[in-house]
Amino acid sequence: AVSKAGTGLDYDRHVPEFSLAAGSFEILLCVDNTETTGGGAGGRKTLKQETVRHLQACNVNYDRRNLNIGDFLWIAREKVQILPGQYEQRTPRELVLPYIVERKRLDDLWSSVKDGRYE
Repeated sequence: AVSKAGTGLDYDRHVPEFSLAAGSFEILLCVDNTETTGGGAGGRKTLKQETVRHLQACNVNYDRRNLNIGDFLWIAREKVQILPGQYEQRTPRELVLPYIVERKRLDDLWSSVKDGRYE
């Protein structure tokens, strides 16, 4: 972000490589793999299975991925027309939306506050 002189406001100068027109994309929830499978911080295995069960029960359009930041984030994924008989289909483009969720247990959050990660 860059501060605009005299206004005290910050603004972002990032110019995206592309944009998606209304109706040309779907919203997809990306769930970090550590929230749905295996070990790692994030809770017991039964809670991870419950996360998947709940997303499915609520008909949430989601995808499991290795996320570099957060436990959950949303993307706008381009709708791509499937071409019958074509072996390779065009890969849809994706834009990360500005909403990221980091799930924490209360004791973990308190540790983060105490060690200065949240000020």
